[in-house]
Amino acid sequence: MFCAVTATVGLSAVSSACAPADESAQATCTDLVSRATQAIEPADELRLLDEGLMKCGSYEVFAAELERHPGALGYSVEAFIDRRCDVAADEVRGSPTCLTANPPTTPPSTTIVELVFVGTTVDGRLVEMRPTPEMPFIDDVPAEIQRTVDIALAEGCEGLRAQRDRWIAAVNSSVASDAASVYAQHAQNVATFTGCDIGTIEVTFATSVPGVTP
Repeated sequence: MFCAVTATVGLSAVSSACAPADESAQATCTDLVSRATQAIEPADELRLLDEGLMKCGSYEVFAAELERHPGALGYSVEAFIDRRCDVAADEVRGSPTCLTANPPTTPPSTTIVELVFVGTTVDGRLVEMRPTPEMPFIDDVPAEIQRTVDIALAEGCEGLRAQRDRWIAAVNSSVASDAASVYAQHAQNVATFTGCDIGTIEVTFATSVPGVTP
C-alpha cells in the first residue's frame, strides 16, 4: 500500500525524525497528511503523519484529512489515531489531535451505506473489497486484516512473518487473488510500523483474480 500504514494496529513507539524547521513550520495539516499518503518510505510516512497529528487542530480535523485518501492506511483511521496517540513521542501524545481523540457520539444513520474496504496490493494497486460469505468483515475491515493485527499483538514479529509468507505463497501460486495480495502487503506494513524486520516481499505476480481468496 502506500505503503499503507497501511495499516489497528499494534504500532510500536517509533521516534519521528524532525523535518527541517522551516518546512514543518510552513506546512499545513492538509499538506502534511497529503505528503504522508504519497511518501515512498514507511519511516517518512509515519514522520509526516505524526507531524500532522501535531499540526491539525483536533481529532476530527486529522481524521477528515486522512479520509480524503482512502486506502492510505489499510485499516481504520480511528485505530491509527488511537494507537499513535498511545505510543508515539510525548510531543505527539500531547497534541490537540490526541487530546481530543474521543470522537463525538452521533445519532445512528438511517441511510444504508455500502461497506467497501480499499486495500493496496503488493504491486501498488488499490482494490475495492466488499463483504461476501467468502470474505467476512469485522466492523469495517476484512476479517483477515483484523486477524493480522491480532497476530501482531499476540505473536509479534515471527507471527507477522508467517502471516505475510502465507499470503505471499498464495500470490505466487498459479492463480493468485487481489485479496491475498492485499493481505500480504498489510502484514508487511504492520511489521514495518511495529519495528519488525521480516525482510522484503518477493513475488512473481501470477495472474490475479480480483476479490477471490485462495
